[in-house]
Amino acid sequence: MKKIEKGTIIEVNLPNVEKPIKAVVLDIISTSTYEGDFSDITHYTYILYAQKRIFKMSNECQYGINESYTEEGEPISEMFEHWSNFTYGGIIIDYCEIPEMPSDL
Repeated sequence: MKKIEKGTIIEVNLPNVEKPIKAVVLDIISTSTYEGDFSDITHYTYILYAQKRIFKMSNECQYGINESYTEEGEPISEMFEHWSNFTYGGIIIDYCEIPEMPSDL
């Protein structure tokens, strides 16, 4: 998964809904960051719009640098990034029409 920007249309799975739905990202909030010895974790909350509802989902990104050495003893540093799956956070507004928003959301 790549970093998501405001205005992006993403597919998400909702509880009690068989197939993923498309939703537009209205806002992204970095809610916490944990700085570890070898990697950092940032928790994100997404405010989404779909099916005339505004709801929230969240996930985490773990990132850092892997350091190793070649057979010749040369240092190698590689950046890594791992994104967790989305977790449903509930409905914020149960019915809402946003002008100029695609009707298939």
